Amino acid sequence: QSPDFHPISRYSPNLQIFIQSPDIHPISRYSPNLQIFIQSPDFHPISRYSPNLQIFTQSPDIHPISRYSPNLQIFIQSPDIHPISRFSPNLQIFTQSPDIHPISRFSPILQIFTQSPDIHPISRYSPNLQIFIQSPDIHP
Repeated sequence: QSPDFHPISRYSPNLQIFIQSPDIHPISRYSPNLQIFIQSPDFHPISRYSPNLQIFTQSPDIHPISRYSPNLQIFIQSPDIHPISRFSPNLQIFTQSPDIHPISRFSPILQIFTQSPDIHPISRYSPNLQIFIQSPDIHP
């Protein structure tokens, strides 16, 4: 809900991020209380997510990122996330699936909801992270 963002190289300039808390602490990728709703289909394919996976953003213009797949969609909305290089300490992602392999990128409290339960082990997220993918075919 706050407009002040720290420059982020991961996403495109047209990407819209919604912050619930105005106190955005500049970190490498995101701020502390940042909430992001991604809804863009243009993602550069990567090895972390499947090509059918989609991240929900308000903007369709997503600069190619090696972290996400071309159709990756993620719903972000969490308040207690341990500070990490990719996301803020209070960041949360919502998708729809329960079995996520431990990953180191995100905090242990972070949860991602998608619709597919088969998530291959990823080193990007924390061990307690929950990811729910809307697409069932999740490539390792």
